Amino acid sequence: MTTAIQPHIPFAFYGRVSTEDNQDPEASRNWQLSRSTSLIEPAGGIVVAEYFDVDMPRSLPWPRRPRANSLLTALANPNRGFNAVVIGEPHRAFYGNQYGLTMPVFTHYGVQLWVPEVGGSVDPDSEAHDLIMSVFGGMSKGERNTAAVIAACDTKLEKYRAALEAAVDPETVGGWITTVKAERAAALAHATARQTRAQLNRRMTEDDIRRILDALVDIRDVLQNADPEDKAEIYNGLGLRLTYQPTQQIVRAEVDLDPNDGWVMVRVRGGT
Repeated sequence: MTTAIQPHIPFAFYGRVSTEDNQDPEASRNWQLSRSTSLIEPAGGIVVAEYFDVDMPRSLPWPRRPRANSLLTALANPNRGFNAVVIGEPHRAFYGNQYGLTMPVFTHYGVQLWVPEVGGSVDPDSEAHDLIMSVFGGMSKGERNTAAVIAACDTKLEKYRAALEAAVDPETVGGWITTVKAERAAALAHATARQTRAQLNRRMTEDDIRRILDALVDIRDVLQNADPEDKAEIYNGLGLRLTYQPTQQIVRAEVDLDPNDGWVMVRVRGGT
């Protein structure tokens, strides 16, 4: 029996490092390349070209970074030798609206862009992928981590739904889905709280309020059917403490989180 050999997919690797914080260019390049190869190798990908900018601030547009500009030029060459580009750490590659300006060039020349945060190739027609890639340009490390959690949850949910279609035990898969939905809802609520805290110096818009309400509805829907242990983990992660006061027949809910995380303490009174 002859085993078919999976053809290699040639990739170009792009990375960037700034030495202003005493970052070691070689160590940074090795780390970014390692993340890239870990992503593409299971799909048969192999790096055949490298474009790595050293001592270039990420605020500098791609055409003004020597290696990024060389990569953009190579995209137009039909004999470039690669069919896709992998970026191990997109927050190092893109800043502000740079992704929005660069992705159309990749799409025009039929070159895929792969990043770990979406688990593979970026779909230019996916609103979720566009959101993830766009917000990475201006995020802090904590915000990037939150976006990565949400993206990972979305990937898991797709796999679990596929498992259901493949006739895997519905009860087992249902438990997985409930847990991941709870994790996603908590991350989304956290991200919403960060945005709200940043907007405290102005009146909230209807869209701001709607985003908060949508996040709360997601958490409510998940908690209604969640396992008690899962609920406890979510409450603990949110810093939520519930105290039943029998004489008054009320439950007192307190959230007291680090203000640096963008949360404030609230007290909710309600009947049992």
